[in-house]
Amino acid sequence: MACISSISALIGALTLVSAESAVIGSSGDNPPFTDLDGRGEIIGIDRDIGDELCRRTGLRCSWVRVEFDQLIPSLLSEEIDIAISGLASSREREKLVAFTVDYLPSDGLNNFVGRAGAPPPDAALIGVQSGTIQERHLIETNRRIRSYPSQTDVMAAAAAGEVDLVFGPFAARSIGDFFETEGLEYLFTEAVGTDGPAVAVCKGNGDLLERLDTALSAMIADGTIDRIDARWD
Repeated sequence: MACISSISALIGALTLVSAESAVIGSSGDNPPFTDLDGRGEIIGIDRDIGDELCRRTGLRCSWVRVEFDQLIPSLLSEEIDIAISGLASSREREKLVAFTVDYLPSDGLNNFVGRAGAPPPDAALIGVQSGTIQERHLIETNRRIRSYPSQTDVMAAAAAGEVDLVFGPFAARSIGDFFETEGLEYLFTEAVGTDGPAVAVCKGNGDLLERLDTALSAMIADGTIDRIDARWD
């Protein structure tokens, strides 16, 4: 299924102009990529990357919070024009939407977190965020899972002992600090075959994709992405 977003409908076959607007969707709950500050504003690596992309492409962007598992449906339904939320460009997702180049590398490794003595993944009840590649991986490998709508909910479930383990790309220092405070440990590691995070747009939005790809490639080449990543380490 392909989609033509509102931004394409506005410009038709014309090239985007500097005054054109775009709506960016982000979950606001996937640190360090996207989080919320005390005022409820979206912050994080993806916010900084998105703002710089908008500056370089001349787009006038607005940000809206979208649940992670609703990002691609929101692109398909034309509610948003761009999705930036630590979204990996898997083969399944590429059937639905188009992705830019990856803006950060990924080794595909994810962590199982739980209390010392927890059963191994094949015998455990595992908490995972719904709509993620991690959830799909656990289903395909026949694990027992309990899905939660957000990463915050997954972490809370681990702390409350609702599940034996939780599984995800728990890379942010703040997440590690939370786990340590709750007496949780990184117990097992498993590879999930994914590319790194990328920016997603509708498949019919070739002009927008090209502009974002060009700007993003330049940001990688000139060190902007590395500086943003280091800022949120």
